[in-house]
Amino acid sequence: MAHSIEASTLRILNPAGKTVGTGFFIAPNLAVTCAHVVTLADSIYGETIGVQFTNTDEKISAFVDPVCWRDVDKGDVTGLRLERVPPGIRPLRLG
Repeated sequence: MAHSIEASTLRILNPAGKTVGTGFFIAPNLAVTCAHVVTLADSIYGETIGVQFTNTDEKISAFVDPVCWRDVDKGDVTGLRLERVPPGIRPLRLG
């Protein structure tokens, strides 16, 4: 059964709590975003950033996985390991 993309969308936050980009929840405790968005959040791979699911007020920590990091010139993507996922949030179906 399909569900709204909003339920699987998250905001990438800078240290001041301002939204600097978007990410998508794709698997248990895993989200993806652009590497350049992580740098806009004043972070880089191996560090932790703040995220917030679109339909919640709760801020969550996410580890920027160095294994998934691809610089802007190599794909501009990275994986985020979420500390937890709020109830009712399901991963997007890819493919």
